[in-house]
Amino acid sequence: MATPEDATKQRIITHMNRDHRASITRYAEHYLHLPAALAATATLTDISPTQLVLQTGDAQTHTIALDPPLKSLTAARERLVAMDGTALTALGRSRITVQEYRAPRGGHLVAFVLCLGTFVLLSRKENVLPGGWGYEALNGVAPRMAAWFEKWGRTLFWTLGGVHAVETVNMARRLKKHNVPMFSGVWVAWVVSCLIEGVGSFQRYVMSEGVGMSANGSRFSALVEEKRKESKH
Repeated sequence: MATPEDATKQRIITHMNRDHRASITRYAEHYLHLPAALAATATLTDISPTQLVLQTGDAQTHTIALDPPLKSLTAARERLVAMDGTALTALGRSRITVQEYRAPRGGHLVAFVLCLGTFVLLSRKENVLPGGWGYEALNGVAPRMAAWFEKWGRTLFWTLGGVHAVETVNMARRLKKHNVPMFSGVWVAWVVSCLIEGVGSFQRYVMSEGVGMSANGSRFSALVEEKRKESKH
């Protein structure tokens, strides 16, 4: 016959796996020192006053000791929140988890297409030399532009690519901070988008100055700001 303690245990397990998967992932990363990709597969399978039991996607079981032990499972919430706070600090993460990608629209979409087109055009030097498809297309409508791309096209390609690469590294750091697993669909979408369009992706991820600021003054994304507001409820 199920006891009140059993009911409490099941409620905690269900709640954590349904609503706090990011916290479980951080427990696995910080307390068990598991790689991020494996930690992201962790689920809570058991809890007692003395330990948490997690299972990862490779079917392995892992135990995290609760020290000091809980007096009862009714005190679990406070301890789990404190453990997550410790993990957040140690991992340099935010309580906010980004779970979606926002595609470019309007002016951002125009900029995305122009950037992608520029990379395609300049991907081969021959494209912007006389006889190349890019040179001939531009020369028919804008001869000066065709001549400019012939002379400076490769410089533009490497400069633009280098700037976008640096921005992409920064984007990857932000995604890690906001608990987006590396190589997940959301991670790949943001990273590829940033690599192509550069600052456009940050304008969707980062709020314009003065619209919203964190307590320490750093800029927050519109998406992250929404998540922060949601987390307060």
